[in-house]
Formats: sequence, structure tokens, C-alpha cells
Amino acid sequence: MSLKPTQFGVLIDRAYALSQMIPVLDAAKAEGRVLWLDMEKRPYTMTTIWIGERLLERYDQVGICVQANLKRTADDI
Repeated sequence: MSLKPTQFGVLIDRAYALSQMIPVLDAAKAEGRVLWLDMEKRPYTMTTIWIGERLLERYDQVGICVQANLKRTADDI
């Protein structure tokens, strides 16, 4: 299962987007599935990582798809 943070309202507020993702996370957890966050544009990198960290606090099967072409990616990992 893969989510794009911008589709969950990250442009409104990152905490709001997180609250919208929790039900999806709970469904993934109930099914024993991995939940992936898509890395979108560079301006959302830190927010996506923040959301990923919060989701990992609730379920250990969360991953973030990083963009290999960004110079900062190695540090983000």
C-alpha cells in the first residue's frame, strides 16, 4: 500500500495529513501489509520523513520511498 502525503492534506498541515493517514495505517496493520509513503517534491521531504516517523511509532511496517537523485537522500536515510 502506498500513500502520497499531498493527497492526505499535507499542504494544509502535516499533523492534519497524519490524522488522515492513521485509518489507512490501521487498515494496513490489520491486514499485515506494509505501508509506504511516496516521496514527492523536494519541499515535502522533511514533512514526509516526519510523517513516516510518526507512523512508525504506531506500526513497524512503514517505509519511505526516497528519491535517489537528491543530494540529501544519503543523509535522510
